[in-house]
Amino acid sequence: MCESNRRMLIKVVSILFTIISICALLFGCKTDEDTKPTNPHPTTPKHTTVPTEEPTLPDYFDFTSKESLDIIDQYENFLNSWEFMDSISSVDVDSTYEYAFLDSNQDGKPEMILSAKSKKAYKEYFFDYDSSDDEVVLLDGFDVCDKTKLNTKNNGFFVSSKNKDEYRYTLYYIKEDSLKPEIQYGEQNGQYFIAEFGENDDTVDYDDFTSCSADNFKSFSDSNLELDWKELDIKSEISSTSTPYSSILKKCQYPEGNLFDIDGNGIKELIFISNSTANIYTMANGQAVAILENEELTQPYGAPHIRIYVINEYGRNYLVLHAENGETGEGAVRHGFWNTYNVNGSSCYIENSIEYEYKYNNDDTRTTNYINSTYGHSSYEEMKRWEENLDVLLKIDTMNNDDDGLSEGELLKKVLE
Repeated sequence: MCESNRRMLIKVVSILFTIISICALLFGCKTDEDTKPTNPHPTTPKHTTVPTEEPTLPDYFDFTSKESLDIIDQYENFLNSWEFMDSISSVDVDSTYEYAFLDSNQDGKPEMILSAKSKKAYKEYFFDYDSSDDEVVLLDGFDVCDKTKLNTKNNGFFVSSKNKDEYRYTLYYIKEDSLKPEIQYGEQNGQYFIAEFGENDDTVDYDDFTSCSADNFKSFSDSNLELDWKELDIKSEISSTSTPYSSILKKCQYPEGNLFDIDGNGIKELIFISNSTANIYTMANGQAVAILENEELTQPYGAPHIRIYVINEYGRNYLVLHAENGETGEGAVRHGFWNTYNVNGSSCYIENSIEYEYKYNNDDTRTTNYINSTYGHSSYEEMKRWEENLDVLLKIDTMNNDDDGLSEGELLKKVLE
């Protein structure tokens, strides 16, 4: 090939390459990667987990405002001063206490739950702070089987209870200074059921329950959240502090009683009932001295009703032991006695006594079978009229909450003051 032809060929090839490059830029071209087939069914990589949101306390649980902190101070003073023992029942020496705050009605003011757990009882008490009277007030109390939890799904709180193999979970709200139940879930042997409370109902009947799926129950239980519980350490204080009276109480089982100066000599006697016996102690030379000890108040008839009184007659105080036992209901026969003691220092003696027996009639009257009264009563009805007009200074009644009897913890607190 001559030199001129060779140069012409190189020029043509160059021009063709330029044209091809321009076409590629104008119309684009696919690479090997572009021509690979696409997967019409993309797969998710194995072992990939989708994070789930853990329930968290709502924003209104932020108790950092001055008003909230002031209210919390009121609650903690109420607890640390043992004042709460005047509001609750079934306080035992071995009770452990925890408390937590919540704001169920979302008014920016915390409420308080107090948990009291012992060998024989597990209770929770709900308190609110009444700013108008500047006091902590008890809203309600429940027997429970577990700590109350906040339900973040409904902004209420679940109270749990148990009866044999059946569990109940009740959703409550605080409305108008009271606890209002709204929904109750039940669980028994793997079966779930649900009922809604009526507008003014505090309980639900079995007929109100309908079957509930496990998923429905789980959606509620999964949104329950533990509150920030704090321990109230007064058990060690009760155990470590000792007085002559407290040493006696710690040896007794479930004492219920009070302190009262029976004979007016300036020394308060320790008066209590324990295991159906009456126990009266006074102080002498720095020691607790028994006036009456383990005085049996029951009779072999069952259904006991036991009472201790301090009464005033003709300007003088007397100690009274009153017990009644027997059958109950229509046609039942009841037996009883009433002993009035004259107390002087560490000694006492029976000054008057009544023994009686009566029968319930169909019309709710009593037929006196027998009465022997140094007061001169001729019938049970006459004795009751006399009793109702007595000047009672102190009453400890094991079957009546409206009396002066303090439970074990309350009584310990009082004798340690």
